[in-house]
Amino acid sequence: MAAEEPKLRRELRFAGTASVSVGRDGLATRRLGGVSAATGVPRRALAVGMGTGLVLLTAFRLAGTPALDVFFYLATIGVLSLLVMYLLTNVAAARHLGRRAPGQLVAPAAGVLVAGFVLYHNVWPVPPAPYEFFPWLVLAWLAAGVVIITCFWPEGSSIGSRSLRRGRGGRRRLARGPAGGRSPSGWPG
Repeated sequence: MAAEEPKLRRELRFAGTASVSVGRDGLATRRLGGVSAATGVPRRALAVGMGTGLVLLTAFRLAGTPALDVFFYLATIGVLSLLVMYLLTNVAAARHLGRRAPGQLVAPAAGVLVAGFVLYHNVWPVPPAPYEFFPWLVLAWLAAGVVIITCFWPEGSSIGSRSLRRGRGGRRRLARGPAGGRSPSGWPG
């Protein structure tokens, strides 16, 4: 169990960071976007992440699911989601880098091929139950995200866009313009 502690901390940190960004940008309650003035810890966001995990683990326990099965169920869903993310990230990288020089398309294209190959072999041939339903669950999750983005997303914003323009302690800092080497969003241009 002690070996799992660093992994758990990383997962909680990621869940907290994502929840803070969503809260700060107004896509969820703004209370998720707050951090402790004394420690800088996003307490509410971490509580939501930990509560969600606790509910899932309790539900699996009440259903009598063995611990190893729970791990593989959640890991499979996570890996399928990551493979889709890798595909989309490489497509975006190819789109961005292809504008600069066509030779820079090689690495993202290889990434698309590798991630696509692995994703394909995780869904075909159709795995046995209950793993056969996990790709559909990931697809439904992605579809829900597309609906949220297209129907409820504030126009012109992105997750973390407000966070990028803030310094430590939530102080607002100005993003440098093109002359300062950064784009208006705060990312290197």
